[in-house]
Amino acid sequence: MSTKTSTTGTPVTKTSTASTSTARNSTTGAVPVAADPGTVTKRERRKGLLALLGAVLIWGSTFVATKDALHAFPPLTLAALRFALALVLIWPLYARSRHRSPALPLGVAVLLGFFGVFLYFALQNWALLYCRAGTASLILASIPALTALGSRFFLSEQIGPLRVTGILASMAGVAVLVRCENSTPAAGLSGANTTLAGVAVNPGGLLLIGAALAWAVYTVLSRRLSSSHHPIPITFQTTLWGLVFLLPFALAEQQPHYLSVGWQSWIVLLYLGAVASALPIFLWNYALKTFPASEAGIYLNLVPVVATTMGALLLGERFSLTEVLAGLLVIAGVVLAQRPKQRHDPGSGGVTPRAGQPGEPA
Repeated sequence: MSTKTSTTGTPVTKTSTASTSTARNSTTGAVPVAADPGTVTKRERRKGLLALLGAVLIWGSTFVATKDALHAFPPLTLAALRFALALVLIWPLYARSRHRSPALPLGVAVLLGFFGVFLYFALQNWALLYCRAGTASLILASIPALTALGSRFFLSEQIGPLRVTGILASMAGVAVLVRCENSTPAAGLSGANTTLAGVAVNPGGLLLIGAALAWAVYTVLSRRLSSSHHPIPITFQTTLWGLVFLLPFALAEQQPHYLSVGWQSWIVLLYLGAVASALPIFLWNYALKTFPASEAGIYLNLVPVVATTMGALLLGERFSLTEVLAGLLVIAGVVLAQRPKQRHDPGSGGVTPRAGQPGEPA
């Protein structure tokens, strides 16, 4: 399985053997190698669990933090500032690790930056002007299902009936959420839903579907790189090219009066660019030393739970019973879509798991 998370947002884990697991996140793309769980002590496993829950908590919080920061910064400007800060923090690591693997082809780096940073975060930030943070996290939780579907068509990976059922269930849940979402958008944007095939839908939901598709494409493009390239150069170049695409559009937005931006908004921006883009990757990689990737990936389904809970507590977001059930359908579908494909490995007698989602939210 491949699990990806986000600079925000969402992780992707990938394994090639029963004893080797890797994970990539949408913010840094870090890909660790998991240790043999049989050699892990109870104390190490407890520490790994705390690290895993910490990563999930931070990733879930990014939806609420982004929603709050959009009151002070335009969506693309917020993304550009966030990734500019992240790039500065990644640079020292990149300088030390860039010679550890072959150079990433320019065309691949450009595509990864376009889909994994520019398109994903531009669409996500725009969507959060219309949608509640909790709804956004639930819709983006469908990314592993979309990735599995894309891998079937573009990488010829086989998906069985159970995983097909999971994909369909996840997509059905997303459709209900998009139909139900009718949040009050930010000032200056129309509150009316748009019409698609005669059905009124919130435009934020459509933008989030586009973001999920962008991240699925990013995952498929990057899936084969982890075995031949060091993760830090991949992360740095992806972030760099994403920022190159973001900057012209960010500069075209009406810029805020930066001196009048409250210190609380700057703290949120710092949290998104520094803490939420780096710390959860460290915690996630640490956890994968004590947890198999297939087991750790299940905890990623807690990200929308964290986001919806924080949205309710901090932003006053409320959800109907229909939306709650649709969200549970999305998560259940993702669990089915992430089911590891059983493959006999004579050397280990184990199973080679598949991977799922980020950041993120990659």
